[in-house]
Amino acid sequence: MRIICDHGHNNGVNFGPSYHPAPEDDIPANICFVTDYYTAKYAAVPANLIVCRHVLEHFWTPQELIDTVRQAVGDRPDLVIYFEVPNGELILREQMFWEFIYQHPSYFTLSSLAKLFTLCGFQIRDIRESFDGQFLALEASAPPEGTVPEGTSCCENIQATVAPGRGLSAAFGAKVASWRDRLKQLHDRGQRVVAWGAGAKAVTFLNVVDPVGSFISHVVDINPRKRGSFVPGSGQQIVEPNSLRELHPDVIVLMNQIYRDEITAEIAGLGLNPEFLAA
Repeated sequence: MRIICDHGHNNGVNFGPSYHPAPEDDIPANICFVTDYYTAKYAAVPANLIVCRHVLEHFWTPQELIDTVRQAVGDRPDLVIYFEVPNGELILREQMFWEFIYQHPSYFTLSSLAKLFTLCGFQIRDIRESFDGQFLALEASAPPEGTVPEGTSCCENIQATVAPGRGLSAAFGAKVASWRDRLKQLHDRGQRVVAWGAGAKAVTFLNVVDPVGSFISHVVDINPRKRGSFVPGSGQQIVEPNSLRELHPDVIVLMNQIYRDEITAEIAGLGLNPEFLAA
């Protein structure tokens, strides 16, 4: 919110019941927080853009949320909404099993996401893959008066989605076995292995592949709030990057390949030269 408001001298309102600003929090004067869900009762709050990133996938009944937002938007076609969710089609196609996490009961393809918003009365302005294909990004608005909402021209090959879904179980078992064999070989050779990134993907990966912390000793994360904590279930301690000077890992498992260049540069700055493996 701070970044968006800084670019263009904008004003921002953040809706959500979870964050309660503390007196010591540095909240800019052009941002305010409402500890409530965004519903139709806030329709009168001035807005040109509504942003909702990585929330929709947490709903068992996502249409209820989009219906609520549609009511709040009302008949303001100049008000643009932006939603971002994980790319379910990429997860299936690339067999990115660690993206299946218990907090995400809903996954979308381009076609299903567009259909959901169209059914709820939105006009799709743009829909595309983003973040190196890992996310789906959708822009929509209320349709002009007197028009019927239309979907996008993006078409989904149903068989292309169904086929990898049918083979999911066997592919998952094979991938887990492959990772366990690889980590055991590294362990037997006396090599130290750590993971980088203590997000939800890491929790899934570690609890499936190394559930008792036999092969991966620590998890690195740049978030200072996570340091000194432990991964739920598998129990690996979360440490800061500088801790690698003492741990001196032989192998680092990257939880997200997109950060490889950034991580490689930081590791080089520590004077280390480990092998990198992409989860």
